[in-house]
Amino acid sequence: MKIRISADSTCDLSPEQIREHHIAIKPMIVNMGDNSYYDGVDITPEQIFAHVAAGNPLCTTSAVPIGEYQEFFAQLLKDADAVVHINIGSGFSSTHRNAVLAAEEMENVYVVDSRNLSTGHGHVVLEACRLAKTETDMNVLVEKLNEFAPRVDASFLLDRLDYMVKGGRCSSVVALGANLLRLKPCIEVIDNKMIVGKKYRGNYTKCMDNYVRERLAAADDLIYDEIFITHTPVSDEILSTVRNAVNDDTQPEEAPPQIDEPDGPRNAYEVLLDCCCLDEKLLYYLIDVLKRKAEQEFQKLALVTTRKAFTSTDFLYWFATKHDRAEREELICVTIIDACLDRLSAEGQTELIAALICGDQTTFELFRCEAPELRHLPDATFEWFERNYLENLYPIRYMLKFNGISFPTEVAT
Repeated sequence: MKIRISADSTCDLSPEQIREHHIAIKPMIVNMGDNSYYDGVDITPEQIFAHVAAGNPLCTTSAVPIGEYQEFFAQLLKDADAVVHINIGSGFSSTHRNAVLAAEEMENVYVVDSRNLSTGHGHVVLEACRLAKTETDMNVLVEKLNEFAPRVDASFLLDRLDYMVKGGRCSSVVALGANLLRLKPCIEVIDNKMIVGKKYRGNYTKCMDNYVRERLAAADDLIYDEIFITHTPVSDEILSTVRNAVNDDTQPEEAPPQIDEPDGPRNAYEVLLDCCCLDEKLLYYLIDVLKRKAEQEFQKLALVTTRKAFTSTDFLYWFATKHDRAEREELICVTIIDACLDRLSAEGQTELIAALICGDQTTFELFRCEAPELRHLPDATFEWFERNYLENLYPIRYMLKFNGISFPTEVAT
């Protein structure tokens, strides 16, 4: 019995895999402005990225019409006894429903809901190819695929939320907060839905390394035979980091955080900020507590997050003088950047301040060419700014200051 496997173009399998397994691909319909294109035929992902990067709205997709599916299946049946078509998850597109309706009017066409997208969808397609080599009972084959689909573990890590904002999946306020905190949310595909998982903070390369290692370590039933690294255009550094994390055989156990006394190598003040920075709502609560000078609430928050007791005055004094205990390069960077931000604040350029402390590289590169504090400093690169300012909690300090929180110049002994 000859079984032909087909799939929507959203499975994101490589041309080599498609040729090797003789998979028939039905292109999805991509809408760009007033024009419609077939995915992978007359429009490419690179063109879509370039379109959005130029400031245009996100492209949308349209469900493949029932009639197109019927023509597609009929063509495949000319050279096969049966067709098994795997759709993008029904939770993400009505395309699956149209394929089911098309198959109902035909014989020997079976439609499977991948319950996933991208190469999560692709995993189900490749499993269908394997089963088709030995399984002759079509009902059993489809049943096995339906059992396999929920076992696929698909997730991704976002560096920026602007695409989510344009797509209506995230508000601009949430995006600003996430960018300010340098949060990189993990999006998990579970039960035909995308949900927000763990949020990582900091440099994207470091976050990606932690994300991959944690995802692999968290699954005790993971099958290593087939792991996809699926990505949009990224740097060689990021891609190499992910590959190294996947290829690393060691899976170190997570040790509980070591919290020393304030001024120690891992002090409780930093732990408090780290906890708050992983949840924008918690950070805004911290700001509100400090603005209201609600000391009891602050101390309760400190105990819950650090298991240490300290006052808001001690915390703010430590934060205010943090750069004084830093290396010379960090001290210089913080002094200059804070001076820049103070000048911008006096000029009322709040949007520019937000873009800078959110770590937008393009904004910084343009700003440093014009800012009198920076334009004559050859060392004032974005990497310098990121290393000494962005990654050391100073954007949060400036955010507190911008919200009217005063920092003590000394504490009582």
